[in-house]
Amino acid sequence: GYKGKNVANSLRTWNWPDDKDLPSQVCFSNPEVRKYFAKEAVDAYNGKYTVGAISHAKKMPGKPFYYSMGEDDVGNICLCAECAKEKGTNPHWDGCAQLRWINGIAKEAAKLNPDVGIATWSYEHSLFYDKTIPLEKNVSVQVCIAPQSWFHPDVYRKQHGIYKEWIQNEGSKRPITVWT
Repeated sequence: GYKGKNVANSLRTWNWPDDKDLPSQVCFSNPEVRKYFAKEAVDAYNGKYTVGAISHAKKMPGKPFYYSMGEDDVGNICLCAECAKEKGTNPHWDGCAQLRWINGIAKEAAKLNPDVGIATWSYEHSLFYDKTIPLEKNVSVQVCIAPQSWFHPDVYRKQHGIYKEWIQNEGSKRPITVWT
């Protein structure tokens, strides 16, 4: 449904400014998309840059490798039939879909190279810890809270609670970082 619309309002338009068929969001449901980004992460691990890649991550000797990955922060969703079917009437679909998509990329990356991890964020729609989505062991999460507003007791209680829930449930299984 994107042909000729050039609806992308993202960093992808910087790499492909003349492509009028760019979608407004990456497809979460297509397995080939997961495989593409898994290969991109493995290529980065091996020192090869992929055109269109946001991250210029390089393997540091003696350190675990996590390639950053996330959907565009534009509030759009993929318009394909499969994503529409998955979404249904679930108001939290995009947060769940993003984590399932990251899991799929991480699983594919591990098949290609078990030393490659995928780093993502819990942000806005995916901020809250979701126990129904067990994360792959090679996923790292950055909790994106707003510590600059912690002076407000309600904001502090909510955001610190979210952070603690991530740490309690995932802190011993994977790197959990905080975006500030």
